Amino acid sequence: MIAAAERAASVAKRAIDLRVANIYALPFPDGAFDAVRAERVFQHLEDPEAGLAEMIRVTRPGGRLMVADPDHGQHGLALDDPAHRRIYAASLHALLTMIANPHSGTRLRAMFARAGLEDIEQRVRPIPIPFAAYVQASFLHERLAGAAQAEEITPEEADDFVATLEARDRAGTFDANVIAYVVGRTRPQRAGATPSAPG
Repeated sequence: MIAAAERAASVAKRAIDLRVANIYALPFPDGAFDAVRAERVFQHLEDPEAGLAEMIRVTRPGGRLMVADPDHGQHGLALDDPAHRRIYAASLHALLTMIANPHSGTRLRAMFARAGLEDIEQRVRPIPIPFAAYVQASFLHERLAGAAQAEEITPEEADDFVATLEARDRAGTFDANVIAYVVGRTRPQRAGATPSAPG
């Protein structure tokens, strides 16, 4: 990903310093940045509150913080057959066990509040997602395999489910979305404003 970003920056003739670091111990001094953003990161964190604390630490007073993440329990997928709805539910259950923080999106606003931030802004919106992107972004094959391994569905049912979605895509009736949560805040400029401990 860093190599791809470096190529894109080179093509755009942008001088961008790209680094890999641990979100729990960012290698930057306090107040180093005017704006700090994490997108689709917190869903993978075992301790998202600690990650947010580090983001706050490296944001200057008066700077902007933003975190964007989905809630994987809120995917939308158009299905007509109740049997397919059951397979979908089993696959969703498998997905929720695959991700460290699957309900991240709905947790963000409260985390910002517990961190001592005020006047928090939150936007929630559905994002339509086409079939090819849905397969990759929702880990479709992996979650179906997980549901089959848990014996909630059979491998044949998983294959039929994928074939059904492929057929809907060809027919122009595939419809899916993910619910995105975007939470932001300007870091207070008042002296001594520090994050509170997670409750």
